[in-house]
Amino acid sequence: MNNLDCSKATRRSHETAPAQLLVTRPGKDDAGYGALTNRMKQAKTTCQEILTMFQARASLEEEYGKKLLKLAKCPLGKDELGTLRESLDVVRYEIEAIGKSHIELASKIRDQLESALVDVMNSQKDKRKLHQASVDRTFRNKQLYLQQLIKAKEKYDAECLKTKGLSAAKMTLHGKDLDKVSTKIERTELASRAADVEYQQSIRQLTEINDRWISEWGTACDVFQGLEEQRIDYLRTTLWNYANIISTACVADDESCERIRSSLEQCDVNQNLQAFIDASGTGTEAPEIPGYAKNHQREGSDHGSDMGSVAGSVRRQGTSSDPYLDHS
Repeated sequence: MNNLDCSKATRRSHETAPAQLLVTRPGKDDAGYGALTNRMKQAKTTCQEILTMFQARASLEEEYGKKLLKLAKCPLGKDELGTLRESLDVVRYEIEAIGKSHIELASKIRDQLESALVDVMNSQKDKRKLHQASVDRTFRNKQLYLQQLIKAKEKYDAECLKTKGLSAAKMTLHGKDLDKVSTKIERTELASRAADVEYQQSIRQLTEINDRWISEWGTACDVFQGLEEQRIDYLRTTLWNYANIISTACVADDESCERIRSSLEQCDVNQNLQAFIDASGTGTEAPEIPGYAKNHQREGSDHGSDMGSVAGSVRRQGTSSDPYLDHS
């Protein structure tokens, strides 16, 4: 079983029995409507937050990789020799390799995670808007008919109350006053019957729209449940892939560090010293110090004449060049 199969098997082992949103009816005062629409908004927000995280992580990885590539171009032990020079070259090479690895990691996050998540978000958005628009419209109509029913009932109750009041007053009246009240009672009874018809019609209209609302609610629950199942499963999968991509980069970094350690294990102190000696050694000879060299002069008159000529030359030079010498 490969790693992908293992990951799927691991996820399936944590699955629970399927849940049904339809089990939850709209509830009293249609509280379920608000709960379901809020859930859809929260789902969208979560997807956007994950997308932002992917984008930020990709930018950080790219920036980090570029800085490593710049660092790899800096001098590092260019004057060294032997195995130390080789180890330092490995360090520079691995810094460059790690930089390229993190730039590649940024590309993988963008290509494999960001783009796919955007596609899923757009697909869910279109399906959600299609069904939610219908549910919202039916819900608003239901609220409208409910307000009409409340007004119709208030009117019906008011007419009935007025009729009852006039009927009670009729028992104490006689003559013309009784005739006037009787006429009013007839008018209020007509108004009450009209209000009763309007009231019953409002109930029938609200019942019809409520039945449609419950039906569309059930359809919406089925659709939204399917969207939620897809969304949660996709986010679980994409975050799993995210962890795998980051883990792969970490493994690559560790392998680079291991190659540096392996190179340093070959770094030998004596070998490096010997490389310097071989390249710059001057042998076993010590530097010579110049010895005393005696000036061998001629003897006799030749010596005296030479000295005299030298003295005379000095005097002549002094006479011609220094007025103070002439004065003395």
